[in-house]
Amino acid sequence: GMCEKTVSLFKQDGAFVAASGIQTTRLLDIPNLQNIPALFRGQEAVIDFPAVDNATRYHVQAAHDPDFVYLVEENFNESPNLKLSKLDSGYYHVRVTAIDQRGIESAPATGRILFQYQ
Repeated sequence: GMCEKTVSLFKQDGAFVAASGIQTTRLLDIPNLQNIPALFRGQEAVIDFPAVDNATRYHVQAAHDPDFVYLVEENFNESPNLKLSKLDSGYYHVRVTAIDQRGIESAPATGRILFQYQ
């Protein structure tokens, strides 16, 4: 039959459905984007940041709007340097998550960059 159970989540917790039901898991740390440059010049922007413990890959999204409705590009990489190579010159909001071995994403780190295509 149906079993209904409330799962309460703290800020760093995520939930995933396993054979045994809903499990809570501690999410990976949020990527640290503090040292990424505000301005990128060239053919692509490479979002480079310290590795997150236990992450198996990383996810970046670039958008014109802070809500990431109008996505311009997204990419995945197993190492913490994520290329954005389809950008036109302009300002972009970027959002980066770390992904664990079950495919669960951390809370996002967000930033804003200026890209000048050359």
